[in-house]
Amino acid sequence: MSVTVVVGRWDIFDTHTPPEVTAFTAIPAGITVHQHLHTDFLVYGPYVSLWDQRGEPINIRDGTSARPSPNDLVLHKHPALESPELLDGFSGQNLLFPGRGGLPDSLRLCHGAPGVCPGSSEQVWAGMKHDCDGILGLMEYFRLYGDVHLIASPDFRAEDRWGLSAGAAVSAANRAALDSVTTVRTAYYKVGGGLLLLSRHEDFREHRERDRLTVALDESCFWGDLTIHQANSRTNSPAIVIFGEYTHSEQDFMRNALAPIWDDEIVFATEPWHAEPPATPSSAPRRFQTEPAGEPGSFDAAAAYRTNQKSLGEASPSTRMDDPRNNNSELHYRLAGGMLLIDRRPDFAYHRKVNRRYVREMSRARTEDASTGSLFVHMPDTATHQEWRVDVAPDTALSQKKQHLLRIAIRKLGAYEVTFSVPLVRSDAGRAGTGLVQGTPGADAPSVKP
Repeated sequence: MSVTVVVGRWDIFDTHTPPEVTAFTAIPAGITVHQHLHTDFLVYGPYVSLWDQRGEPINIRDGTSARPSPNDLVLHKHPALESPELLDGFSGQNLLFPGRGGLPDSLRLCHGAPGVCPGSSEQVWAGMKHDCDGILGLMEYFRLYGDVHLIASPDFRAEDRWGLSAGAAVSAANRAALDSVTTVRTAYYKVGGGLLLLSRHEDFREHRERDRLTVALDESCFWGDLTIHQANSRTNSPAIVIFGEYTHSEQDFMRNALAPIWDDEIVFATEPWHAEPPATPSSAPRRFQTEPAGEPGSFDAAAAYRTNQKSLGEASPSTRMDDPRNNNSELHYRLAGGMLLIDRRPDFAYHRKVNRRYVREMSRARTEDASTGSLFVHMPDTATHQEWRVDVAPDTALSQKKQHLLRIAIRKLGAYEVTFSVPLVRSDAGRAGTGLVQGTPGADAPSVKP
């Protein structure tokens, strides 16, 4: 089965069907039509695609319906549909555009007159086919059976005319710069205006002009180069080495700016360091434990991974964290010794007993990653371009190291943005799973249940 996408401009006030075209049509067997209609403009660009913005369809029709489908939606061509950046947003789909490739400028589901093309399910079952240059006629002629998505909007605008948030656009460009590095390479960074830009080019060409300008106009901006080291059999781990003498606050800003796109070591050096990170053992910072370790049979990492994914996938999306009492989307987590357990039950009963025992013993040993608390899953927000987000409410305040290790563990389960809220103190009712009360940050120590 294929996926076909038809994109075009539509007039929300134009619901007229001319008399020479059938007002109702029947969907052929094997074809499902999804109509995605937008009353506001859609945006396209390097970091945002029309496919990702299609939204939920207002209706879905297929050949099993006994009622014919209205033929009043007409799609027109638009200059933006010639843009390579718009086309880059689609991958693996058949694309149809009004006014292109020999298609008419005004494109409907069916262009046939009454009686020429099937207008009822009985005619479809009798073998009648669409013999027109409308969408359904093209689908049948080229045998493009499967799903067809109609994406209609009054206007299509380039991303720079509307824009992602600065943080989202910069993170996307920074991630692309890191992903393009396959060996030890030097890259460039520039900090200013609350942004950190990374690039393989000194002119930071991957970034939008507005973001480059924001950084350049900051009188306190600073810049330099860094080295990206990939992991190999003799080094500690992948690492970014940043050169320069920076204050603790400046270092913290750069660490936080890189956290969403880099899960490994960040080293600050006062002199250029073009060699590989030292081999273990050495005086270099020790690699954090991010995987469980122990005797064979003392844990089952694959089972923990499956249960964690199931728990996240079945969680009810949360919409707010300011009053988490009786929040039925609450998940519980426990991390220790490189193993993360996520469960909607506070006793982690859905996890294997061997994994519960392993994490409990590692917690008692106070490993460097040990922490407990609650997780809340938030759906993507199209207004701010945020992706799926997991908000962490730890039982006690976490150091940056523990936040870093927990973020690594969660992001192994999917491309989640991970944020941290203030710790929550569980009341007696909360321990029974019926309530939570807001707490105050405590010491950086794991909350260990006996």
